[in-house]
Amino acid sequence: MNHENDVARLCAVLRSWEDRYDARVVVLGFDTMIVSVAARPPRSRR
Repeated sequence: MNHENDVARLCAVLRSWEDRYDARVVVLGFDTMIVSVAARPPRSRR
């Protein structure tokens, strides 16, 4: 399902990614979003 009614929730996630990974939205379409990430996320310790 590619639908989210709560825009504030999406904004909060993107803002968090911006702070942590220097992420920027590059393309925003009807059912797609392309994000550019400058800093790689740390590797998980599994």
